[in-house]
Amino acid sequence: QAELLEALRQSLHNQLQELKHLTTTNNLLLKTELACFQAVQEALGLQSTYTDKGTLTKNADRLPLVSRQA
Repeated sequence: QAELLEALRQSLHNQLQELKHLTTTNNLLLKTELACFQAVQEALGLQSTYTDKGTLTKNADRLPLVSRQA
């Protein structure tokens, strides 16, 4: 039983470590996505907010862009 308990403890430890790494990776990806969205928002003159949970607010109104005339 001691060997089984040790194997289970080690497995749980490894899974918790993997979960920590995945959480860190997920947070970095969300922050990168938010930074990219904000850069596009500034470039296009968008009036909206993007939360760190990956959602866009309901008041996502675009400012008029300058139209190109040939």
